Amino acid sequence: MVCACRHGILLATPLFERSTLRLGATGATLVISALGLSPENRYIQSATLNGRPWEQARLRHSDMHTQALRRLSHRISLRKVPWCNLHNHDF
Repeated sequence: MVCACRHGILLATPLFERSTLRLGATGATLVISALGLSPENRYIQSATLNGRPWEQARLRHSDMHTQALRRLSHRISLRKVPWCNLHNHDF
C-alpha cells in the first residue's frame, strides 16, 4: 500500500500480492509485489527496490523516476519487526 506525501509515497503493507502503478504522463510503471501476503501475515519484514535492499519507509519521486526498472518487493510475515528507520525523515 502506498500513501502520497509531499516528496513521494509512504510504504505500508500492500493490500494485494501484486499491483502496477503508472507514474505520470511518461507511462513509466512501478510494480509492487508482496511475498507471503495473507490475512495473518501483515507486517513488512524487508523490502527491495530493483533487487537491492530498501530500508526506508518512503520512495521519493526522484527514486521512482530515475530507476530504469521500477520493481518494489515486500516480504510479509506474521511477526512485527523493525525493517526501516522512521526517524529524521521529511515526509
